Amino acid sequence: MQFVKNEFFHGILIFYMLPGLFLATYITQEPSNLQLRAGESAKMSCTVQEHIEVEELRLSFFKNEIFSISVSDKTASKFDFSGTFKTFSWNVPQNNCSTHRSEDSLTLTCYSGDVTTTTATLWVKNSNDYQSRLDLSGSVYKLKVTLNDLQGDDMGTYRCSGKLKDVFEGFSGNETNLTVYTGLSNSAVVGIVVALVIGGIIIIIGGVWYYRHRNRRQPNPNPNIQAETQGLKPGPELQPDTN
Repeated sequence: MQFVKNEFFHGILIFYMLPGLFLATYITQEPSNLQLRAGESAKMSCTVQEHIEVEELRLSFFKNEIFSISVSDKTASKFDFSGTFKTFSWNVPQNNCSTHRSEDSLTLTCYSGDVTTTTATLWVKNSNDYQSRLDLSGSVYKLKVTLNDLQGDDMGTYRCSGKLKDVFEGFSGNETNLTVYTGLSNSAVVGIVVALVIGGIIIIIGGVWYYRHRNRRQPNPNPNIQAETQGLKPGPELQPDTN
């Protein structure tokens, strides 16, 4: 009886540990923190272990999905791709494939004889300029995401997650916390201060130079002093009246 109880509790412990082990094993997301300024680009990567068969990989912002890539077979999951939604291209080894575009998705269709199959699909949320700002490259196993032209509204938590083929439960990894500063950067502030200091110094030097040359150009108001400074004797009109 004691043995049964021990096995029962061991089973419960393993049951609760499995999700944590599952989440930690299959996907890694980097970096964990990003601190950038408005207008810069945030770069993240999501890496899935290659011994599993991925059916879908997606990125969520505050639990709201902003893009997803789904593939129909393991061969398609190895396809490389790159670009934003408007410039997206698949690197497909065979020539019998074509891309079909809708408002918010791109579908890669391949032909094998008379059979047409949907090989891969990219969906990008049609809001907040994601279709022009999200740059994707790599594959569903090694995905690199770049969010360009950062805005204050982009600040928050991003998480990669996915789905295994023929498995109902999905998987997700750690998250990336993005901080976006919308004020002036430290370098910009330093640049402004330096410019003001240099401008003040130039104004002071210019003022000193101006007043010195102005005093030199002014005539001496006392003719006797002017004559004496030039080594001349005062003329009759300059002689003092002794009477």
